[in-house]
Amino acid sequence: VDQSTIVMRVQGSPVGVTPVGSPTDNTLTYNQPTDFGYEQRVEVRIEAADLSGNAMETQVYTFLTEPAACDPW
Repeated sequence: VDQSTIVMRVQGSPVGVTPVGSPTDNTLTYNQPTDFGYEQRVEVRIEAADLSGNAMETQVYTFLTEPAACDPW
């Protein structure tokens, strides 16, 4: 992967990431500046190209944040 082509989008907005690793084994991390809401579905998209400029298929991941705590009383 050409690390300069990596774009991560969270909820449709590009976010700054710093790839860690080699062109064959990258790890991306992102820390949201504000917490997501409870029970919020979050979509993350990753776009990149290889060293020859061939774009990879966009990778899409989703997750659901934790539910609000229930008051047992």
